[in-house]
Amino acid sequence: MTKPLLVSLARRFAYRAALLAGIAMLAIAGASWWLINQEHAASLRSLLKKDAELQATSVSSKLHAIAARMSELPNSSLIVNALVATTDNERYLIPFLNSIQRIQDLPVDILFTDFKGREIASNGKGSFSEQELNWLREKLPAGQPASRVQLGEKGEELIAVEFIVFPHSNVAEGALLYRIKLDDLPLQKGVRLVRGKESEQLLHSPTAMAAAVNVPPIYKHFDFAVLTSPDPSARSVDWQPLGVFFILTVGMVVMVIMLGLHFGKRLTRDLLSLQFFARGVAEKGFGTGRAEAAESLEVASLAQSINGMLEHLKQQHDKLNESEERWKFALDGAGDGMWDWNPQTDKNVYSKRWEEMLGYAENEFPGTGLAWTEHLHPDDKDRMRTVVQEYFASDRPLYAIEFRMRCKDGSWKWIMSRGKLIRRDGDGNPSRMIGTHTDITERKRAEAEILRFKNVLDSTLDMIFMFEPESLRFVYLNQGAILSMGYSREELLGMTPCQIKPLIPESPESEFRQLIAPLLSGEQVSLRFDTVYRRKDGTDFQVAVFLQLVTQSDGGGLFVAIVRDITERKQAVIEVQRVSDLLRGSIDALDEAFVMYDPQDRLVLCNDKYREAY
Repeated sequence: MTKPLLVSLARRFAYRAALLAGIAMLAIAGASWWLINQEHAASLRSLLKKDAELQATSVSSKLHAIAARMSELPNSSLIVNALVATTDNERYLIPFLNSIQRIQDLPVDILFTDFKGREIASNGKGSFSEQELNWLREKLPAGQPASRVQLGEKGEELIAVEFIVFPHSNVAEGALLYRIKLDDLPLQKGVRLVRGKESEQLLHSPTAMAAAVNVPPIYKHFDFAVLTSPDPSARSVDWQPLGVFFILTVGMVVMVIMLGLHFGKRLTRDLLSLQFFARGVAEKGFGTGRAEAAESLEVASLAQSINGMLEHLKQQHDKLNESEERWKFALDGAGDGMWDWNPQTDKNVYSKRWEEMLGYAENEFPGTGLAWTEHLHPDDKDRMRTVVQEYFASDRPLYAIEFRMRCKDGSWKWIMSRGKLIRRDGDGNPSRMIGTHTDITERKRAEAEILRFKNVLDSTLDMIFMFEPESLRFVYLNQGAILSMGYSREELLGMTPCQIKPLIPESPESEFRQLIAPLLSGEQVSLRFDTVYRRKDGTDFQVAVFLQLVTQSDGGGLFVAIVRDITERKQAVIEVQRVSDLLRGSIDALDEAFVMYDPQDRLVLCNDKYREAY
């Protein structure tokens, strides 16, 4: 009997398979491309919006720092004394102003004038035009802080003025005129500062990538906002890959049709026999039965593959259990790279990600525990050996340790290693251990930065307190606060600002909450006030408090109080007043007329004899 010719797949499936494959590929490609572009556009908008908010926060910080610094200068004793006596200007005032060249790393021009707008001193950064001085003189009668934006030689400039007003007078006795260039503000490429009507329109537009800048009251009328502009190339859609995919799909469809027509013959009998066998395996499980040889080449090859698969199912089942344990642990440990070590043979298997973490290509790192040990930092080797040996001798389910490993390029990375012993031999010796490596270098750097920041805060002589708006309990305090108050850190962390006051009214908390209410509502940015604190030993001392509500990234907030001991300053003021009263009493006791004028021929002091004579 002549053996029939070997045939291929049935012709009736050729067109249908090719058509369905082409339609499915085109549909999936089109839908995927549309979804990717939509997601890309949404992500780009979100990123630009967050970038605008970040830039706005940076600009806000700079402007707040400048406004705060300049509002403090009129209260400086050097500034006030310079209005009364100019003899020591070159010795004290001018060096003082020259020391203020930058505020928050922004160059600032400062001019100190008298009550007529005439220059007394400056910080030497740049001269002010007559137009700017005339604007200052227009603002002098009102005596209120003012600001404006003007066009300078190198772009827009912010110019503002703070006035010196003595407590006994409502008239400005002098002024501090200062100027900054808006182009010096820290804005990234593609980001610009807008104001006025443009700012208002952008902030009300749902599609504009803009964020309002929180500024001090003196700059409030500018309505500053930060606008980010997307890169035009980032918004464009590249249709070339989709076109290539379409051409490949059409080519594949044509190829499937041609192959189907070329080899299309019926293949039903062998396939039916193989179907019955496969159904038996599915219902009864794999056993000793095997598929019979078929007459068609494809089905014969398929039967041979199935038989080979059944032969290896038991081995694969065991390997699958091991692999399942390995990957389950990797997922539970949340590690990046996986390792599998046999302590008895010292053979170590690493995942691709494990090797990439150290800069190696797949299968490039030597597969031994010895090679792993040689890449440990010299300061960590002994400690690591001790931890592993102690773990082998214990009943703990797993271990975790941090250490440094040398990368391929010679640099060092901090690694968090988690390991689990999953098998021992008949004598109880470890025979298999699996684990993960996680790169924690950035976390270590962040911890070092946090420690550096804490050391800076602890080294300042001022007291720094942080407390929650709801409970008012302290959550942070620096070393200066601990030393000044006399309490331990644990004691202060259980207290509130009301509990370090010497005089406690019937409802101190309600009064304190009234004090901080303008900060919580946003009516005020910060508060400055003097008060009295009581140490643990019962002694009282006077302090100046600067209080501000700092908003956190999660939407919450913390109050930050910077407190300075002003006991000596208060005593100095009292002593100055005492000496002044003594001097005035001595002058009034003279039998002759006495009068004193300042360099601008203004009356400074006279006695009763002078008043009676003139």
